[in-house]
Amino acid sequence: MFVAVGRLCFHLAGVSSLKGKRSIVRKMIEKTRARFQVAIAEVGSNDDHRKADVGISVIGNNSSHVDASLSKVCTYIIRMGLAELVSHQTEVIALGDNFGEDRFFADLNDMYSDYDDAFEELDE
Repeated sequence: MFVAVGRLCFHLAGVSSLKGKRSIVRKMIEKTRARFQVAIAEVGSNDDHRKADVGISVIGNNSSHVDASLSKVCTYIIRMGLAELVSHQTEVIALGDNFGEDRFFADLNDMYSDYDDAFEELDE
């Protein structure tokens, strides 16, 4: 499994309030969600009406596919022209087939052994 994540940082010229910022960010998010099947949210600079940080994630089973999909989404958002791009970051993360599995079952086994010990004490 592969997860591609991106962060786009924008400067909002001419915006003088958080209400104006929310309007622009909402348009970015809603239009992107309507066109692509991705997770997208405002992820930073929440209290600064001149800046907007938007995070995007794509998940799939092929690293080049999720990377290309994320690139398309980022390009789409930038080409909306709603704000000036200041910086961006992207990364593709590979997660193995047994991601978290060993840890989960080890914790589960520990939990059941604790219950077994407690029930044995009650039976005595």
